[in-house]
Amino acid sequence: MKRKYFHSIIICLLFIIALLNYLDRSTLSIANTEISLAFNISPAEMGILLSAFMWPYAIISLPAGYLVDRYNVHKIMIISMILWSFACILGGLTIGFYSILATRLLLGAAEAPFFIIATKIIQQHFPTKKRGLMSSIVNLGPRVATVIAPVSIVALILFTGWRGMFILLGSLGILIAFIWYKINKRFTNINNHKKQIKSSNPIRLKQAFSNKNVKLLCLGNFSSSYAYWLFLTWLPYYFITAKELNLSEMGIATSASFMLSLLSVMLGGILSDLLIKKKMCPIKARLFPIILGCIIAGLSMLLIPFIQNIYLIITLISISVFALGLRISPTWALVADMSCKNSVGLIGGIQNFANFTGGALAPLVTGVILVHTNNNFNLVFVISAIICLVGTTSYFFITKENSLKNIN
Repeated sequence: MKRKYFHSIIICLLFIIALLNYLDRSTLSIANTEISLAFNISPAEMGILLSAFMWPYAIISLPAGYLVDRYNVHKIMIISMILWSFACILGGLTIGFYSILATRLLLGAAEAPFFIIATKIIQQHFPTKKRGLMSSIVNLGPRVATVIAPVSIVALILFTGWRGMFILLGSLGILIAFIWYKINKRFTNINNHKKQIKSSNPIRLKQAFSNKNVKLLCLGNFSSSYAYWLFLTWLPYYFITAKELNLSEMGIATSASFMLSLLSVMLGGILSDLLIKKKMCPIKARLFPIILGCIIAGLSMLLIPFIQNIYLIITLISISVFALGLRISPTWALVADMSCKNSVGLIGGIQNFANFTGGALAPLVTGVILVHTNNNFNLVFVISAIICLVGTTSYFFITKENSLKNIN
């Protein structure tokens, strides 16, 4: 197989795996009302369960980044996929709060390496001017998942029950892991990766954390991820409890809210590539859509509490999700652009740690607020908007002079 065709197949597979990755992590968000009724789980307890995925995801991102820089990424991918598919299957066999908690912890730990692996593969095989587009294609998978998840997962729940839904999605993951294994076994040279590792000096975790750009990137990603994961985890519950939609209406409303993100995740990466081709500094080119998106999202969220019409609310949420989607591909492309070949996994792991620390706090804090304010989502949106806007200021101070390539 010619090299260019292999690259196309790998990108397509990464897109499919990213889609499945987000379908699996969205299961509890979509099915939370059904599961809450089945096991008498309170909003505060559901907040713990919804955030349980993110904590191991954030923590494991650090060692996962280290491993991705030092070992064969394709083998790590296979192990990761099998483990998260197994966790999803176990989700259909749970018997209460603690068993659900255990499956979510395993799912988060197992899914942690994926986007770090994808970034590593993109850096290895694509030049700087194409990385925004390639990152956009991979990150389009999660956006497609957030659009189809409410409808498809609700359909699976209606036809097979929530237990059957978990088992079917987990089984699909094992099948795709087998396909990844067969393709990469035939067309990749794992010894080439080992030679690259031996010929380079690895960057230490302490060195990476001491870099100013890393700190600023983490702060910005923390705040923007908090806002995004509020929508991803609590939006179905918001539509059902605060807006009194039924299960089917909730699925349609949630799907509609994420529809525009299909465009923005591609637009952010393509726009940053275009700016680079126009001779803008790569760092500034990546930061432009990131900053723009976060500002628009924060301002849109501030308006939601003052609107009563459900269609206008869905519109504002759609604008917020669209704007937050602008940041996703440029952020991963920025990691690839600013990192040495032997550090992209580590830096990707660190920024992913920040992403999911913010993502983990969003459902947890939201659950606590809802319990103590009788499901007051207005306060939830205002707090999220403030966090997003304040954290966005950190991106303004990321500079070429403090490039991650200067850590060595």
